[in-house]
Amino acid sequence: MNKKVDFLQRTKLLIFKHLCFIHAKIIQTCSTFAYSQGNIDQQDGVMMIATFSLSPAGAKRLIARGLINEPVFQQAMTHGRMIIAVGTTNSYIAEELGLISADEKPRFAAGIVSGGVPCITAADTRFANICLENGRIIKEVSWEEFIMDFNRDDVFVKGANAFDADGNAGVLLANPKGGTVGELLRGSGSPGL
Repeated sequence: MNKKVDFLQRTKLLIFKHLCFIHAKIIQTCSTFAYSQGNIDQQDGVMMIATFSLSPAGAKRLIARGLINEPVFQQAMTHGRMIIAVGTTNSYIAEELGLISADEKPRFAAGIVSGGVPCITAADTRFANICLENGRIIKEVSWEEFIMDFNRDDVFVKGANAFDADGNAGVLLANPKGGTVGELLRGSGSPGL
């Protein structure tokens, strides 16, 4: 199988697995809370659970906490290589790991959509993608060089702006060369990609 296709399929599976994990944890947490509060109705042996929503910040925090507890993530964090690409959701991951402070999160984004308008974070104030090896930040090389030594157990964390019904991720691109995704696909000659 083509290495790029295999990598993309594994990435989609990993994203889907994380979303399922997070969904299961939400249901488990809500069920435990509702049960402890005596708010679960039983009808014909079926448990009824209330629907709830999260703020964007709360959802990003939940995604971050779910992802950093995944075994694949933990393995790469402690015994491998990882790149955390800039992004608003990934800023919560970097904060949870103690790599940036809460005040620095706005600088860990390439751009945002504000008031319905896509905006780009100025390159001179924006943080770079974070490269980690065995949990230590590596600043001596660019992420494009760092990824060339990836193997199959290493992790590249890239956020998405949307998912379609089949689980395909969509990313907004302001860079004519494809931004992080374009660079990632061009550099996918690494044995691990």
